[in-house]
Amino acid sequence: VSELSTGYPGYDSVIPKDKATVGTILKEHGYATSWFGKNHNTPSFQVSTAGPFDQWPSGMGFDYFYGFVSGETSQWTPFLFQDHTQIFPWVDKPGWNLTTAMADDAIRYMRELNAAAPEQPFFLYYAPGATHSPHHPTKEWIDKFRGKFDKGWNAMREEIFANQKRLGVIPARTKLTPWPDELPKWDSLTDEQKKLYARQAEVFAAYVAYTDHEIGRVI
Repeated sequence: VSELSTGYPGYDSVIPKDKATVGTILKEHGYATSWFGKNHNTPSFQVSTAGPFDQWPSGMGFDYFYGFVSGETSQWTPFLFQDHTQIFPWVDKPGWNLTTAMADDAIRYMRELNAAAPEQPFFLYYAPGATHSPHHPTKEWIDKFRGKFDKGWNAMREEIFANQKRLGVIPARTKLTPWPDELPKWDSLTDEQKKLYARQAEVFAAYVAYTDHEIGRVI
């Protein structure tokens, strides 16, 4: 991670020339390669439209890049690039969100690739911003989860545990771990705290579901 890099080999956030990425390997084997979404690989000192671009997706074996060059970004006004060019597709488009826009561009890319060379294998690396902060789902997705977490984390923990047993996700003999003393129980919180934490859970769940929906469109 560039922001935590040191001067030691292997920890300086720079991929050396003698180390190939999966993009490079597949490209050299005839694949069309593309990268959508999060790129937290380019060192901060190379994040410039003037280059060099050897540590950008294009320098890592990817023919096409549509995404953000950082660990996190706003999904409403992202630090967004198409190949090496910074773009601003949200301007004058109320409600625009990168989660949907990224899926749209990936679908466009695959359709064009299929039209031009249907026999060519392809590798599409897809890394949405979710669920890293900031949590920016649309209002319609947040509304789907309104009130879903009002019962609190203790009750939900018991409910989820029982569901996992019923579905066979975990063995029937599994025992729920004791509640850690370091974490407050839901009933010990004030009404204001409960409202805040329930809202945070709604937004997080909405972000997961929204992203999952858009990934489904791409697939």
